[in-house]
Amino acid sequence: MSGQSLKPQVVEWVEELGPGRRETPRLYFHDGETPFDRQSSGLPAQLLTPGFFRDHLLGRIIVKDISLGGAGFLAPVRLHVPDRILIRFDAVSMLAGDVLHRRPIEPLLCFYGVRWFQCKPQQIESVMRRWDLGDPVAVSD
Repeated sequence: MSGQSLKPQVVEWVEELGPGRRETPRLYFHDGETPFDRQSSGLPAQLLTPGFFRDHLLGRIIVKDISLGGAGFLAPVRLHVPDRILIRFDAVSMLAGDVLHRRPIEPLLCFYGVRWFQCKPQQIESVMRRWDLGDPVAVSD
């Protein structure tokens, strides 16, 4: 993926508390006025499946949220996403994850929730640092 000059808009920096919530704050890339199945906002990335000699490209995805614990992304149903995946953000940044849940959004689109697998916090932070957040303010549900 080439160096893109346009950064996705960070709409919210959310800290969630309570059972079933992520333990770390997350960045959301979404548009609150557009139905979820019609949104194109987010972080473009590539989805790969790990291979023995080389990783195999499955296709393009849109990352809708990211945190130190994991991410959520939209992908076409036709990609047949396995349980263990790699998300490549650019030529040098790639994170491994386990798919925890899959939720159909429409017949051709699915939302996936991923927990990072064997990723050092420094790796994840370097991806998240790309957005100039200034001093993010935590927003609770």
